[in-house]
Amino acid sequence: MARHTLFTATIVLFAIAAHSSELKVKSPDGKTVVTVSDDGGLNYSIASHGREVMGKSHFGIVSDGVDLGSKVVLGKSSSHKIDESYSIFGAHAKAENKCRETTVAVRGEGEAYELDIRAYDDGVALRARLAAKPGRKINGESSEWKLSGNPLAWYQTDFGSYEGIFQSTPLGEFKPEQKVPMPVLFTLPEGGYAMVTEANSVNYSDAGVQVAADHSLHVFFHARSDAAGWTTDDAVVQPWRVTLLAPDLDALVNSDLIRNLCPPAPRELANAEWIKPGRSSWQWWSSGGPIYSEQHQWVDWTKDLGFEYYLIDEGWKKWKADGKDEWACLREVCDYAKTKNVKIWCWIHSNELPTAERRKDFMDRAVAAGVVSEDRFYSGSQCALGELV
Repeated sequence: MARHTLFTATIVLFAIAAHSSELKVKSPDGKTVVTVSDDGGLNYSIASHGREVMGKSHFGIVSDGVDLGSKVVLGKSSSHKIDESYSIFGAHAKAENKCRETTVAVRGEGEAYELDIRAYDDGVALRARLAAKPGRKINGESSEWKLSGNPLAWYQTDFGSYEGIFQSTPLGEFKPEQKVPMPVLFTLPEGGYAMVTEANSVNYSDAGVQVAADHSLHVFFHARSDAAGWTTDDAVVQPWRVTLLAPDLDALVNSDLIRNLCPPAPRELANAEWIKPGRSSWQWWSSGGPIYSEQHQWVDWTKDLGFEYYLIDEGWKKWKADGKDEWACLREVCDYAKTKNVKIWCWIHSNELPTAERRKDFMDRAVAAGVVSEDRFYSGSQCALGELV
């Protein structure tokens, strides 16, 4: 009897250990489905309109040297619908934010955390949220995308300024260890597009993808020069890991998915009178550094387009003409633009504005010259400020 009891208990324990949980989250139209399970670790897959887009892909943050996506158990979950619209400036006046959001408790190796899952009609997003922990070190991620089949990838390779020329290569021809900035767009074999990217990166490293031997795309922190990661005492909210789905290019460029995954602007900015949004022309990609003698033509083209702004990029500080220095030349261009009802932005590298005094001095001179905004260069990304009043 004792042997029989022990044998039965062993079977029960084995069954418990082998059990895995699975959770499906469907988009409002029911055609996009993300499946999350704890079978062999935390993983997810995506199907759209009845076909697999993303195979079983691992998901996790590496904290204090531990992959929190390995050896996990899914716990209780809660789900609700998001159904809202809001005004935007862009290709359309209203953005639609409609999805099913599910939050599931995850017990990982060493700690518990929460996983947020959103299923939209045009995509899927996931992120982990870790509780505050003194001295926590974020080493990296184990999150990945395993695209089904051998889709054609469209990508660029410039991690510094994101201004590389896009090229196309079948995913199967990528070399192992190859690193690519996000977003990466894929033309799916059966039609349509899938784009992998991130959203709402706050107090976290921005990421690229590194190609594995099986041609899955693994998240890596390209902005860090070492593998040490960073240490924080605060709660950690992972940026959304996004798969955007679109039947055609029109739907792709008009998607509100990335915008929907980011919080609205703070009230003090959303209603700030000094921010006057508008469209801007920009000569850099056409001709490189701005040539002083060509600026009237660029202003005229901006006027013809009906755009509100024209951005004078890097190089204007080298302007000299007829005894005028760069500021006098800039003032002349601004005066001409004013006659065409075009407002001027100008570019300055943030390295030239290291102190509050230097910033105030530059902005005072820019306003005196007729500039309404400045464009500052920050570690490979540009940030356009509103009008200076």
